[in-house]
Amino acid sequence: MSFDLVAQIVVGVLGVLSASVPLLGNRQDRKTLQSDLRQDLDLLTRMPDGDLKRRFEQHATRTMDELEAARDRRRDPFGITLAICFIAFSTLGGIWAINAGGWWLWSLILVAFAFTLGAGGLAQDMSKKKRDAKGRPVE
Repeated sequence: MSFDLVAQIVVGVLGVLSASVPLLGNRQDRKTLQSDLRQDLDLLTRMPDGDLKRRFEQHATRTMDELEAARDRRRDPFGITLAICFIAFSTLGGIWAINAGGWWLWSLILVAFAFTLGAGGLAQDMSKKKRDAKGRPVE
């Protein structure tokens, strides 16, 4: 693999990473269930007794239940790491096979399969779900 190709790949990857950093945003500015619940409880303490307060208490109770359910959901870091490795190695293998040419182009079938496994695994393990001790989704 030539130095020019590696340099182009590195520049492309760094460009994508630098463009995605602003999309992540500031964690303190994000609106969460916990901040919503905090505001709801603050409003609830100021409300006069009546039907509206009872309905608002029910809403706060539902929000607390959602917050408890959200705490049980998590991602699988081992699966995410494995999927990223599959994607990275299949990408590098694909670049190598294309540069090698000839009969090596047949290896692109295996490379595409590995890339598909990595992409599917990443999609599955990145989603927050209830998981058992081994990281498998439960439900």
